Amino acid sequence: MFELLTGQPKLTTEDFADLFKQYSAQLFRIAFSYVRDEDTAYDLVQVAFEKAMKNADSFRGSASARSWLTSILVNTVKNYLRDNKKFVDDSSLEYLQEPAPTMGRPPADPHTSIADAEDMGILADAYNLLSARQREVVRLRVETGMSFKEVSSALDITANDARVTYHQAVKKLKRAVQEKLLEPAVPDTGIQKGG
Repeated sequence: MFELLTGQPKLTTEDFADLFKQYSAQLFRIAFSYVRDEDTAYDLVQVAFEKAMKNADSFRGSASARSWLTSILVNTVKNYLRDNKKFVDDSSLEYLQEPAPTMGRPPADPHTSIADAEDMGILADAYNLLSARQREVVRLRVETGMSFKEVSSALDITANDARVTYHQAVKKLKRAVQEKLLEPAVPDTGIQKGG
């Protein structure tokens, strides 16, 4: 387990090997959630680690190594998307409905119920209502379990802004899901209109 000691002069190659072992799966999930392509996500994680190694002296220890790496990765991904004029539709949770790549771990149980699929559809619809900033904060907080301080460091916002943005997003999601669940179901009568 990587642990930077206070006052440590510089991250070593061994430190980066430890960081890679510890955080590559989380970083891969973040990259994959942006680009929705396994190979590209792997490449972006690799590029982010290369950038981190090249700029190791910029790590001051004021934030966790995970937030520092996440910040580098998020910027790397955004640059990739901008430079390649690839704009992934970040307004849905479609990527969560597909089995996520497992980075060598055995895949989860492939059997899901219809109710789970319907619930995910409702959640995806609600997720569409969030702003880009809210989606980013929710993505980092939920998928990686980052603290608000780490999210704020990764996105270059204040911890309070991360906290407020997250809570507003959760309220918006809850409200949208409740409205959808309380929506009266329209029975299919089999009768076609206008014919």
